[in-house]
Amino acid sequence: MSPMPSMSPMPFTCRRLLQQCTSLFLIVGCIGLLHGCGRFKFPGVFKIDVAQGNIIEAPQVAQLKVGMTQNQVIYLLGSPMIQDPFQQQRWDYYYYLSQGGNHPTTHHVILHFSDKRLARIEGSAPARINTTEQPKSKAQKDPLKDLAPI
Repeated sequence: MSPMPSMSPMPFTCRRLLQQCTSLFLIVGCIGLLHGCGRFKFPGVFKIDVAQGNIIEAPQVAQLKVGMTQNQVIYLLGSPMIQDPFQQQRWDYYYYLSQGGNHPTTHHVILHFSDKRLARIEGSAPARINTTEQPKSKAQKDPLKDLAPI
């Protein structure tokens, strides 16, 4: 019987090239996995709504009046999101809503107190109403209009 022809092992340069290609594919694959799916929108993937802060509605903000007590404001809007210990006369109400990963909606209402009574209202509310209160005169229009969002 004739001996079988022996197969020579793969040359060193081919083996090294194969290892380098494998390493390159592994690195590219890991980078792809680490990147995640943030840029791609897959059909059928559900993204939850994210709501944070105090829910601020236009009718509630419209009911705010200069001269209200702090307890009346808490009854109307709830406890403030931020009460700065260094500025106890300023209350901040924030609201953030992101629906299904779309562009988020934010509202920020700032209330200033003097002697535990509401003195000034600033910020944005859902209906874009101007909440900057001033003493009303008969010729003056309603100050609760035309507020730009944050």
